[in-house]
Amino acid sequence: MKCWLITKPDKEGAARILFDGTAINVTARGYRHLGAALGSREYLEEYVSQKVEDWVAQVSQLAEFAKSQPQASSAAFIFGLRHTWTYFQRTHPDVDELLEPLERAVADSLIPSITNHNCSNEERNLLSLPVRFGGMGITNPKEDAPSQYTSSVVSTIHLTERIVAQIHNPPDAEDVRSISHSRKEKNDQFTAKSAAVKNYLSESTKRAVDLAMEKGASSWLTAIPIKDLGFDLNKAQFWDAIKLRYDWEITDLPSVCVCGEAFSVDHAMICRRGGFVIQRHNELRDLEAKMLDMVCYDVEVEPVLQVLTGETLERGANTAPDARLDIHARGVWERQRSAFFDVRVFHPNADSYRDLSPKQIYRQHENEKKRKYATRVLEIEQGSFTPLVFSTTGGMGEECQRFHRRLAELLASKKGEDYSATISWIRCKVSFAVLRTALLCLRGSRTLKRVKANLIDTDFELDNPRYA
Repeated sequence: MKCWLITKPDKEGAARILFDGTAINVTARGYRHLGAALGSREYLEEYVSQKVEDWVAQVSQLAEFAKSQPQASSAAFIFGLRHTWTYFQRTHPDVDELLEPLERAVADSLIPSITNHNCSNEERNLLSLPVRFGGMGITNPKEDAPSQYTSSVVSTIHLTERIVAQIHNPPDAEDVRSISHSRKEKNDQFTAKSAAVKNYLSESTKRAVDLAMEKGASSWLTAIPIKDLGFDLNKAQFWDAIKLRYDWEITDLPSVCVCGEAFSVDHAMICRRGGFVIQRHNELRDLEAKMLDMVCYDVEVEPVLQVLTGETLERGANTAPDARLDIHARGVWERQRSAFFDVRVFHPNADSYRDLSPKQIYRQHENEKKRKYATRVLEIEQGSFTPLVFSTTGGMGEECQRFHRRLAELLASKKGEDYSATISWIRCKVSFAVLRTALLCLRGSRTLKRVKANLIDTDFELDNPRYA
């Protein structure tokens, strides 16, 4: 085992004499320690240059892989590669300029391969934000270096003081609270940066980012692409998903829809030709029913409500004798009590919603559902009614969020799982369901006419060209 003693330049000679004839190596220039560099600035810069050269090569290799597997490459960067230099950033001050070549590799090579889009400087700043703030988590190593080092110093200051003073007690409650406060400050910094970045974006992209910041809307982007869980996307799907997320132009779309209207992303999300809008609704309905079936009894899809026999309901209520809702289950909110749910999916960028905030749109649809069904369910079925309102961008209304929190409690309790992991799993499943149906609306074939082929009376031998 090698042992190195790093001294100041004026102490090097004395140290060499003192440890002459021992296995201890003496240097004033510097040496690596646990992935960090200790010693002179000259040695630090040389060490950083070698590291950056290796990291650039790794980023370039990942960029090549991203051309065929962008989702896996994005996950590899976010959950793996970027952390190879995080420790380095946290242990060395004033290294941001030395990381410039690494940032150029990420911005000019990796991001275009992952997104299939050449980003402007403003868009690059946006993508560097965490996913929950509307970004992609593709951090800027040069920009992050100062804040990483400062955060490291703040987080370890109390432990450092105890080591220096040789105090053997762990940090007290006040020290822990100060660390939690530093986390809050970091979130405040991200909030401020997000607001500053959005000032330079177009109105459409700004609205897209606001929608992407909704609770659960970005769960598909933070999931590891595990095929067995249905969390994997091919390259075309992933690129479309990123462009939908930021309202970037998708160039290879048809100019005219089969319904006769001009085709666009917004039109694709609301056009009923092809049955994709209905399929989108049914996909979410079936997913919610399947999750309820894991913890509740008497789960039923499209239950018919009881026929009215002279009861008077509020104005606007659905009084049809064959009225039905999407889901029925028992024991969701109260033991053995019936709970009814009705699903609605809307496109927040439709012309009728342009002047409304997402929160206003969710409230509008929730109130409309309650007006039609709440009184009938409460008075006739003597159950509870919850509208499950989703947007095509992956967000959901407050009532739906409250239901998912309750569902996560029930699932976590039954299976002995952690609540936070369970609610994340629910949001991820819903996020992928919404995303896949949005991609279907965008790319699905809307044929002009379906021709039914009669295969029952077909003689395949006679119809074969070889026998003609």
